Amino acid sequence: MALPLQRIVKRLSDSLRIHGRALADARDAIRAYDLQGRNVQVARQRIADLLLAEGWTNVGAIVAHWIRHADYLLAADGATSTS
Repeated sequence: MALPLQRIVKRLSDSLRIHGRALADARDAIRAYDLQGRNVQVARQRIADLLLAEGWTNVGAIVAHWIRHADYLLAADGATSTS
């Protein structure tokens, strides 16, 4: 079963392809937070796997940028993520 984030990334990937855009163009299109480090690792891996299956390369940095190990309430105030 796909996570909501996977469906979002799939739609974004499809749109980038349709419009001839690079994955890097979507750097600030998604932001996801989780307090649990394990959840962040799992989500990052699933999203990286999806993007690789879609034919994108060098996805690690953008996935890490999209999915953060942090409290979203604190992050909204400018606090940095823990990983």
